[in-house]
Amino acid sequence: TMVITRKQIFAYQLRKDTNNEITFAAFIVEVSLKVLSLGPDFCSNVVYFLDNVGFHKTALLLELFDLLPFPILFSSPNNSALNPIENCFGIVKRELGKVRNIST
Repeated sequence: TMVITRKQIFAYQLRKDTNNEITFAAFIVEVSLKVLSLGPDFCSNVVYFLDNVGFHKTALLLELFDLLPFPILFSSPNNSALNPIENCFGIVKRELGKVRNIST
């Protein structure tokens, strides 16, 4: 799970186990508190853009999203080309692959 801005990686979560609605909700709360601490000028430019993984649309998360002052957008299904985070994940995976090849 990763949060990006136009300039940098803002926050991320690496997990050995799989993500689910509880772990993702905790991440969203953590990121939201960090964003809110940066003040109204920063907050006014925040949009949460999520893919369509099933747990992003559970009742728990939809209730959480309703409490947040940020718009929530979902990407179109099965279209990773329109999801900028996929490019970041590609870079991270490529770099991790290099490190793993060096260390083995």
